[in-house]
Amino acid sequence: GTVDDTLTLPIDYISLHEISQDQYKKITDTQRADYRFYPINPPVDEPQPAINYANPEVTIFTRDPMKPIYKTTKPFQEEIDQPLRATSALDLTEPLNLAIYSANGVNAISVVASDLSNGSQTISKDNIQIQKVVYGDSTLNSYNQNRAYGTVADHLEDFSELDIEAGISQRIWLKVKVPADAAGGLYEGNVNIYQNGNLLKS
Repeated sequence: GTVDDTLTLPIDYISLHEISQDQYKKITDTQRADYRFYPINPPVDEPQPAINYANPEVTIFTRDPMKPIYKTTKPFQEEIDQPLRATSALDLTEPLNLAIYSANGVNAISVVASDLSNGSQTISKDNIQIQKVVYGDSTLNSYNQNRAYGTVADHLEDFSELDIEAGISQRIWLKVKVPADAAGGLYEGNVNIYQNGNLLKS
């Protein structure tokens, strides 16, 4: 139908201001104190008894996409070095996820995907978007905890390199766009983990 100009709402009442990280922290701390918010830790998410990981710098693991991975998560043995699998229809984007746990801490980590091939046809690596999970403090509106906040997965962000602190897990999402004209079949490829350009894991 036609656009009714009388229904157009003005937006000149919106006022945006840029503030520094220190100002943001001060405002947040003041609001939490005024409203009596309190921090809580994420649930314990680690194997018992503890595992001595073969590579204390970089341990790659994967988990059901519907299950959380906290910064403090430590991988279970059955999650380590497992292949990533997905099923998709044509012209859809299919998510895959992995996580990198570093017992000792590690710097300058990059994640690169290869082309996917079924032996005769290829899905280009350019069709694979790789993003990291950014964690942040958020209020937890669960029962009896409406004034609690904790560090949880907040949003996805593009990246070139990662620094992972000791004892921390970093979740990574890969979004594979399947072309509308892709041939059917089983496609295989690699996700390669580099440090300063040197291959650590594939």
